[in-house]
Amino acid sequence: VAVTEATAHVVDYKAVVYVFLAGGMDSHSVLVPLSECTPTNLHEQYMKIRGNIAIARRDLLSIKAGPGSQPCNTFGVHPSLRTVTQLYNDGDAAFLANVGSLVTPLTKYDVENKVKGVPPALFAHNTQQRATQTLQAQNPRANGILGRIGDALNLQASEQDGKDIEIFSAYSVSGSPKAMEGAPGVSRVADVLSSSGIAGLSVVSKKLENPMSNMHAQKAQSIYAETFSDRVALSIARVQDLGSKLRQKQLVNGPWHLPADAPACCTSDICMQLQQVA
Repeated sequence: VAVTEATAHVVDYKAVVYVFLAGGMDSHSVLVPLSECTPTNLHEQYMKIRGNIAIARRDLLSIKAGPGSQPCNTFGVHPSLRTVTQLYNDGDAAFLANVGSLVTPLTKYDVENKVKGVPPALFAHNTQQRATQTLQAQNPRANGILGRIGDALNLQASEQDGKDIEIFSAYSVSGSPKAMEGAPGVSRVADVLSSSGIAGLSVVSKKLENPMSNMHAQKAQSIYAETFSDRVALSIARVQDLGSKLRQKQLVNGPWHLPADAPACCTSDICMQLQQVA
């Protein structure tokens, strides 16, 4: 990772919350052309092509686009996305349509006639999910986009201070996603939380925590064994430290994330994950 330009020191706290919905999505039912479309009637086209799975006009949540900025001035959002629609109307959300993995800009002609290169395994769902998390579709072995950002920030801070320091930390509530994967040895790997808090050892295995720490505190002559022991000891210490801090914190602005019909109940996995993020 190379630092290509000098920037000022980061002096305050900033966070990026990255939400990756790993399942499939019928995007043509999320944002639907509704009215005031030019040069063709795109809503009529939508109804004809989608057939019996098209969403009725009366059920769509209407939103306005900037006049002349899009193929239609009015779009319809899926009826289940009322909160997203409100966020859009408040100016706090945006829709990015027709987005996918590319090596270079393409047309239908380019693809059909193989004029330009396309990403490897273009129609493989798992491969394209990885490409979405690396933003380097042409390189299946690329590190994750957030991991590369973290590496660049830490290297920049280290160069400015003249010593190795870390100003970037990563936390995951869903395992170790590709997006957080950085270059080996540059940044600390992401701390992993579960939906209900810190993801540490099980109740039974926790009895072995102190013996494990003592065992890995011994110096080894092998650099591989020493690196492994260092990672294990650091992981145990991080779990203890982070778990203690999380247990002491309460959400400042209350149960804002809970559904209106069950304001005291947060039982879904995504709800509890967002609670951990907050």
